[in-house]
Amino acid sequence: MLKPFIRPEQLIKDETSAYLVLDRPNPLYYWGLLSLALAGLTGVATFMLSIGLIGWLVTIVYGGFALMLVTSHCSIIIDLAQQTLFFTNHYLFFEHQTRFFHFDKIDKVYLDFETHLHQSTFMPRNYTRRQWFIFVTLYDGRTVTLARYRADYPIDQEPNLHNETQVWERLAKKIAAATGKLLITTATVPGRAPRTFVDVIDQIVQRRLNALPDGDPLSRQTIRLRSHPSGHMEIMVNGVTHHTLDELSDAKVRQLIQHAIDEWHEPKRLWSS
Repeated sequence: MLKPFIRPEQLIKDETSAYLVLDRPNPLYYWGLLSLALAGLTGVATFMLSIGLIGWLVTIVYGGFALMLVTSHCSIIIDLAQQTLFFTNHYLFFEHQTRFFHFDKIDKVYLDFETHLHQSTFMPRNYTRRQWFIFVTLYDGRTVTLARYRADYPIDQEPNLHNETQVWERLAKKIAAATGKLLITTATVPGRAPRTFVDVIDQIVQRRLNALPDGDPLSRQTIRLRSHPSGHMEIMVNGVTHHTLDELSDAKVRQLIQHAIDEWHEPKRLWSS
């Protein structure tokens, strides 16, 4: 069945010492329902109009195709023996690998979180939209999403963010351990004060992004700053990792971050003067 977003506690389908299998949304299910409807219509037309053998053969083909798609499911297999991450579609008694990535092509595993305040179109009250992402970055600059979840909540009915964070971190740690890659997480539960100067600058960047008008191209980008365990700063722009401002090709993104850094420096200047 098609599930646009799968809850984190339901994402792990199988886990052994040799592999980790993750569930993923299956858009093929809807195509199966369409084929099933076509099989029914063709069967009725064949019976009513006495089309004959050709009509029944088409009905059987549609029915078989519908059965294959309705019973299909999609998964991601992290195979420790082959050191490969597979995207796989399963149909009845066979499976088809759509994409695969060797571990030596994977750079890092990321857990990211976004929350936005939305105005409902049909209701007078606002609501909060939370989104979670687990993805890997490749050495060639590409980003591959492994898990994504989105949910909308009335502002006064939001689930506990700390508990959600723990669930997602456990899942991300399993993926990082299976692939043997470094896990990078963004700060998800705001505290009284950020942990490092990078967290301070990231909060300034997020505040400036949220203050932008909806028509501004920057407002549609995901820009995060985080500290690497080695102590260096990493700049994530739409899932792509950069280590310095000079690596950013977008001048507006570079300017936004530079202004945030300048704002962070400003109180220090006032204090020293």
